[in-house]
Amino acid sequence: MRNALFILSMVLLLCVSCGRSALEGECGERADSLLLLLDDCRYRDARRLSLAADELSAMEATVEHRSVAMASQAYSAMMGMDYGRAAALYDSLENFSQCEIERLAGDVGMMMLSYRVSANRAFFDYRARALKRMRRIEEESGLLSVPDRERFVRAKVEFGVVSLCYFSNIGLRDEMLLTRDYLSQDVEACDDVALSLYARMMLASFEPDVLKRAELYATGASIAGNRNYVWLAANYKLLLAISLRNKELQERLLSEDSSAMGQLNKNNLSYDEWAAALATEAADGFVRYGDRYMKIEAQAVAASCATMQGDYTRALSILDAAAADVNAFYRTYGTGADTLSLEYFQAPEYEQEEEGLLRSAAMDIPECLLSIRREASCAY
Repeated sequence: MRNALFILSMVLLLCVSCGRSALEGECGERADSLLLLLDDCRYRDARRLSLAADELSAMEATVEHRSVAMASQAYSAMMGMDYGRAAALYDSLENFSQCEIERLAGDVGMMMLSYRVSANRAFFDYRARALKRMRRIEEESGLLSVPDRERFVRAKVEFGVVSLCYFSNIGLRDEMLLTRDYLSQDVEACDDVALSLYARMMLASFEPDVLKRAELYATGASIAGNRNYVWLAANYKLLLAISLRNKELQERLLSEDSSAMGQLNKNNLSYDEWAAALATEAADGFVRYGDRYMKIEAQAVAASCATMQGDYTRALSILDAAAADVNAFYRTYGTGADTLSLEYFQAPEYEQEEEGLLRSAAMDIPECLLSIRREASCAY
């Protein structure tokens, strides 16, 4: 009897329909259609994702439905750099949802948010919590339905992608290689085409051959573009733009044919021009999608490309626009940071003033500030 009660309790805990349980009548049909729309918009349009999530959250739907909506609302807020709202929504999943996989999604979301605001301790805290949750779900994975098992695989892949992004950025090589190996296994079992493209984009960075790596980025950009995965296409193009600044790759392209690269470079631009065009296209893509953070990062790369071409005026113009985006963020969310101006980079007190600015914004978007500072220094 005790065994039966234990199994029943685990079934209730892991009955992670994740918003896909049936509801009655028109409400149920609309809720299910909104769930499909949330999946469809995830890498295509953050604004439509937000609208669909808001509608689903306001409906008299199941807790599982509204948990999915809450996670999508948090993700959309994070794309718009409304980090306070995103954190509140992700953290509330812990108590609101009875779905362990949705709770796992909340942990992974907080990992991504912590990565974007450079909150290193928070990243490791949420990662540890996600690992414990994954182990618990794995222990009872035999109780999961097929759809729930697929959802769990997708959550593990996203966990691996975010971990790999973080470890690559801060240079933790052992953790990076271990995460890569696990992600390579999980992505093979993933049924989500867009998420698989995302994971393979991260895995491509481990390709040692610069030409093959660039071809993987070019192929990924083409596939994502054809499927209208706006956010993924922008990321692939940004990585390809960064790769094209590599002189070894440029020399290889002069001596070796590459159909993947040729198909993407339809205007037959020079490699410096193509890199600049790709970075600009990436920034435009992030604008269309609604990712303010990555738009600023893409602008920094576009400015770097302009500097390499000797067009310093254009580089500084791009960085001025990026600085305006940073200032708009601070004005909107009232973090109390000073106003960022490119005049800092011309002033004799540059180092002292900029350091103070970064200290006051350290828990907000320091990576964006550092990107602007680095490229402005090169342009000046």
